[in-house]
This record gives sequence, structure tokens and C-alpha cells, in this order.
Amino acid sequence: MKDERKAKKQLVSELVELRQMVAELEEAEAEPMRAEEALKQAEQEKGAILDSLVEHVVYHDLEMRILWANQAACESAGMTREKLIGSHCYEIWSKRSDPCEDCPVEGARQTGQPQVLEKKTPDGKSWFIQASPVRDGNGDIVGMVELTLDISERKRAEEALLESEVRYRELVETMNEGLALADENYILTFVNARFCEMLGHSEDELIGRHLIEFVHDDDTEFMKDQMARRRNGESKRFELIWRAKDGRKIYTLASPRR
Repeated sequence: MKDERKAKKQLVSELVELRQMVAELEEAEAEPMRAEEALKQAEQEKGAILDSLVEHVVYHDLEMRILWANQAACESAGMTREKLIGSHCYEIWSKRSDPCEDCPVEGARQTGQPQVLEKKTPDGKSWFIQASPVRDGNGDIVGMVELTLDISERKRAEEALLESEVRYRELVETMNEGLALADENYILTFVNARFCEMLGHSEDELIGRHLIEFVHDDDTEFMKDQMARRRNGESKRFELIWRAKDGRKIYTLASPRR
């Protein structure tokens, strides 16, 4: 009986060891599957992030063939990702058979340095393009990633602002009244032609100088008092006497800027 119990105990022990070995084998077989699943999930997450960007993101190989493109780039081309892959960007977006002369992707491939370009296309749109080389663990370039952003609205706003500034300057330069602007430290930042004529100084002689230098001696202390009042929050118009280059008194109206 003792031998029989011993044999059963040994069988149970061997069974436990066998089950443990099977569990370890199953764990070893499952590990690559979990790693593959984790990698797949990470790739999906990266793709989802890149697809959420408004910038066009395109990954090129060394022959400048498209290896991957995000949703924004696909929509811009009016093609699916599958159809874009293997094509050259200049064939899709520029309708050319060779790279553009100012291509930042080609520049990144040749120089190994990031390239930046602003470009206007025939359809009137403006684009900001940045291309950077992609390197492997050895530091060798294996591809180029290109980010493109439609900046048409911003460029139109900048052009409209520039036109407005030009019109404003033309207006103030041709007005009969003298006009001078100073910053919060009372440094002259702008004078029109009429103001220069009134004081007998050139624009270069006035811009960047403290206005107290050109206030007439009769009004110097008054102006200092006005500056002190301004620092205390008081803001009102007052008459000011300037000193022309030839010593003449020039009477003007000063209005603190809010």
C-alpha cells in the first residue's frame, strides 16, 4: 500500500510539473503574439494621430516614392492611400515627370538637413512645406518625411494688412497736418513728412529720440508734468509747444494713446 501511495504521489507531482511546463510553453508561444499585437496597436494609434492632423504628412523613400501618406494628404490628392503609395509626389501634386527645382524633399535627401519652403501653386494657394531626412540606427538616411500646410488664409491676411499699412502711410504722408507717434516711453516711432517740415528735422533725426528733446524750453517742465500725470493714469489732450530746428515755436495738440 505504501508503494502504491508513493507511486500515486509521484504521478501527481509529475503531472503538476508537466502542467507547469505546458503553461510555460504556452506563455512562451503567446509572448510573440502579444508583442505583435502591441506593435500593431501602436501602429494604429500613430496612424490615427497622423490622420487627425490638418498638415499633409507624406513619407518618401530614397527614390522619392510615397511609402505612406496621412488622410489630409490623401484628400488633397483626391486619392486613396493605397493608390498614392508607390507614386512620386511631383507626379501627383505638380503633374510633372521629375522633381520640382525647389523641392525640399530632394534637398533634404541631398543635404541630410531639414529644408523649409513657402510656395504658391498655380491655383492661387500658398503652402508651407518642411522636409526632413529620416535615419536608421546607424545614422544612414532611409527616407524623407514631408509636412505641408495650407497657409493661404494667413498669406491673404498678411497681404491685406500690408496693403492697409501702405494706404495708411500714403494718407498720413500726404496730409497737411503734422503727425508724430511716440511709444509708452515717449520715444518717437513715427513722423510724417509734414511734421518733419514743421520742425525742420529729417525723419532720421527724429525717429528713436525722446520727444522731450524737441519740446520748447517754455514747455519742458509742463511736458514732464504731463508725463507724470500719464503714469498716474490721467489721459487727456493738451497743447504742446515744440522747438523747431531754427528755434521757432511750433504749437500742436498732443493726445495720449490709450
